[in-house]
Amino acid sequence: MMPAALFDELASHVAAQTDAIFRGTPGAATSTRNRTDEAKAVLEHAASGEGLAAFEASEVLNRWVEGA
Repeated sequence: MMPAALFDELASHVAAQTDAIFRGTPGAATSTRNRTDEAKAVLEHAASGEGLAAFEASEVLNRWVEGA
């Protein structure tokens, strides 16, 4: 896969996961099993923010670390 196509695919997935976070994190949380690095990066970014989405992303990361 060409670097530009790979970047486009990754950007698409990151955007979808970011949208999922703002809908309550289930999409990104589910993605931690399949696309761990990307989902974790999106959740960490969201957790560094403020508000409910940041709290939810932080909780998903905590549950993932605990193996839940």
